[in-house]
Amino acid sequence: IGKTRLSAKNFLVDDTHLVAPDLRLATPHSHIDGKVNLDWAALTPRERGHMDVDVDASLGCHDLMTLAADYLTPELLKLIPQAPPVTLDVKARGNVDCVEVEECRLAVMPLGEATVNGTLTNVLTLDSLGADLKLNAQTRNLNPVHLMLGLSPTIQFPDMDLSGDVHLHDQRYAGDLRLQQGSGSARVRGSYDARTEAYRANLDVRNLNLHRFLPRDSVYNLTCRARLSGVGTDLLSRRARANAEVEVDHLRSGRNNIDNVRLNAHARNGEALLNLY
Repeated sequence: IGKTRLSAKNFLVDDTHLVAPDLRLATPHSHIDGKVNLDWAALTPRERGHMDVDVDASLGCHDLMTLAADYLTPELLKLIPQAPPVTLDVKARGNVDCVEVEECRLAVMPLGEATVNGTLTNVLTLDSLGADLKLNAQTRNLNPVHLMLGLSPTIQFPDMDLSGDVHLHDQRYAGDLRLQQGSGSARVRGSYDARTEAYRANLDVRNLNLHRFLPRDSVYNLTCRARLSGVGTDLLSRRARANAEVEVDHLRSGRNNIDNVRLNAHARNGEALLNLY
């Protein structure tokens, strides 16, 4: 990482508190600035301590490469020197019972940026972890990501705006996610119960140009709706059951238009029935 400097002004620590109003960790390529006001009790469940954390960080590609060297393949490591700095801003309050994330912003320009805010509960216990979060993201030039993932040139990522809500309580997941690409949009609403494996999802696509995602295929604007529900993810199991309904209002494929197509599918007891009309 190179020469590293750590400075802390007005630093105070004792058996009950840690106060660091002016922390700075810097290397030739990165810096992390922070303000921390922490009751040690905030790290113990049900002790009702309090913490305030405010972190502003910029991580350069040279430091990222050093930190990631043990976890990435040589091919991916070669791409990191071409990557722009990663900017991370975090503001959080509370304790391990309930953390209020006022802001968590991650930016890798010109790839894009994402923000998250909301509430986390029981953060030390995975089985009882809870979350109510709002997400917003804007993607721009994702060509470096395309290279890192080794994806086929038949797949592309255009500029997109993403937003939504995510919820987790008692191992029950729920979400409402929206995508905007040009004049087209897609929305997915769904839920999943990890205890019973019951799931439900609704998809609504309006005038989404698929050619921008699949530039070598002759598929274009799509408007459709889909509904999916069931229990169990192994459809060959007699315990599992699933119901799906798909309505394609419009799909342009080459010079042809595919309109008003309906599909119903049902799976139960290891058997499936499909109706297309």
